[in-house]
Amino acid sequence: MTNLWRQFKEVGLNLNAVFDMHSLPNGLSETIFESCPGADRFESLILLASSGSRYWECLGGIGEQERHPVDHFVISQIEKIMTGHPIQIVYPGDHLVPLVELGQLAGWHHASPLGLGIHPEHGPWYAYRAVILTNGIKMTPISSSDSPCSNCCDKPCISACPAGAVNLSGFDVDRCSKFRLGIDSPCADKCLARLACPVGKDDQYTPEQMKYHYGRSLEAIRRYAEEHKA
Repeated sequence: MTNLWRQFKEVGLNLNAVFDMHSLPNGLSETIFESCPGADRFESLILLASSGSRYWECLGGIGEQERHPVDHFVISQIEKIMTGHPIQIVYPGDHLVPLVELGQLAGWHHASPLGLGIHPEHGPWYAYRAVILTNGIKMTPISSSDSPCSNCCDKPCISACPAGAVNLSGFDVDRCSKFRLGIDSPCADKCLARLACPVGKDDQYTPEQMKYHYGRSLEAIRRYAEEHKA
């Protein structure tokens, strides 16, 4: 299996965790079995994530012909790397998959004032990329970890947010969205609060990578605002 993870790492899918499908907490297993027809044929669940910019480099630029180029890239790599293994890709896709809960089980995801999950090593610079059901893959040991936010005294993410959306009491999505929609908003194509996080500095996304992802999210915010005009 070492070769399998090495191949995934080479294309930027460098975080992996493997769970026994039938040993997941009841709420998680029930959600997956109910949402994913045929899931009961598999014994293992693989959670893949990327940190940093390696996957972006391997993606080689965004093709305008692809509506979801990142998902297309991830799926194509999984199908190539896992040739010979029985698989069902349930994320990306239309299935209901509890990504945050799986990330918490893997020891990756901790809540943060940013409204994003924060990884103990990679900080806010990681993202879930795939959930795969398969057989014959050895379970990985699950590690527990403390939230890096608990040892962060200065909380620079809070003071760096010009919208005042980042708070210990919870992230204000509405305040963030309205600020990003403003003319010449400094948060249109990046998040100043996220950039201020001291954890995982070496894994920060490139400006081009941030511009793409934040551009997509801004488009979604604009569509939502248009659809819900009074």
